[in-house]
Amino acid sequence: MAADGPLTDGDHSVSLTFADLQGNLGAAAWSFTVDTTPPDAPTVDEPPLAIAVEDLDVSGSAEPGSAVSVVVDGVVRAVSDAGDGGAWTAALTLVDDGPHFIQAFAQDAVENTSALSETATVIVDRQGPDRKSVV
Repeated sequence: MAADGPLTDGDHSVSLTFADLQGNLGAAAWSFTVDTTPPDAPTVDEPPLAIAVEDLDVSGSAEPGSAVSVVVDGVVRAVSDAGDGGAWTAALTLVDDGPHFIQAFAQDAVENTSALSETATVIVDRQGPDRKSVV
């Protein structure tokens, strides 16, 4: 037995009845969901423009229940779960001074992956001002 074509996204069920050579009957049924649709790209709340410490909590929203990967300068640096309302938060450590570019993507329960979010930028500046330049 085969399906008439590809299954569409949504709920499906399969039922089966069978008989052995002695005429004994049996039955089985299964229900399942097909999900091939990726979640929308998550949002990243705008962080402060500049920070003087290396630790930063980043937050945003995504499809509820999805796993949100936070990408800093092109590398995944944290993963957070989006709660029932879609909110997520991740703790980052930004070791190097200078600008850092933060994006995120989400994966749902069956690993459909969203596009990257818009980029948020934060500048880490732990250096004090140059005393020679202070007037």
